[in-house]
Amino acid sequence: GGAGPAAPEDNGTSSFGGSAAASNHGGSGSAGGGGGGTGSSNVSLTGDYMLELKDLQHKIMTLQDNTELQRVVEMIAATGCYEITSATFDFDLCALDVMTVRRLQDFFATS
Repeated sequence: GGAGPAAPEDNGTSSFGGSAAASNHGGSGSAGGGGGGTGSSNVSLTGDYMLELKDLQHKIMTLQDNTELQRVVEMIAATGCYEITSATFDFDLCALDVMTVRRLQDFFATS
């Protein structure tokens, strides 16, 4: 009996649901539960908030200006809630705290 050994590749990175990645991953956009308690906010993912996140995702995905894209990456990198692959900078908007989301929204409001 007992649980077998964990697969060596599974080092927790699978908690990135990719519901908002900085690469065109398509995805169903469902907010997956995901792993550990990295989120410091107790925001309930209400319908309104999810609409705000989807709007933010669209703005991020359609950014053309590299300077603006760099600013967005820096804001998200500051949270530690991201994953870097050889070609992409992946993050889950649902995992970001509200302050970061507001910062991103303010950035797009003024850019």
